[in-house]
Amino acid sequence: MKLGTFIVGGVAGAAAALYIARKKPGLAAAAGVAAGQLWSGAVRRSMSAVLKRQSHGEREAEVKRDQHEVIERNAPQHSGAADSQAWAQIAALVSSDPAVKRETEKIMIEAGTNMPPH
Repeated sequence: MKLGTFIVGGVAGAAAALYIARKKPGLAAAAGVAAGQLWSGAVRRSMSAVLKRQSHGEREAEVKRDQHEVIERNAPQHSGAADSQAWAQIAALVSSDPAVKRETEKIMIEAGTNMPPH
């Protein structure tokens, strides 16, 4: 919007308000009260939305913290013996089929790693 259009609209609105205030003072007062109520309602709704957003954020943080604690409590505890047994079982499965063994060796070479000793 251009500045000139804004100024002309403001002057026209002020002139209309002045005309209504002189011709029908009761209507102007009622319009003022209605505008005040609308403004108060808008302020009240926006403050309510801000407070809800804050309380919702606090609840989300609490839920995430609780979920993290549950995950930590239920996480499996690994031991070196269990890992060693798992690698031994994987090596036995890979060694049992020559095609799988060749494919596994090819993948390991591409990755630049070796199978752990068993």
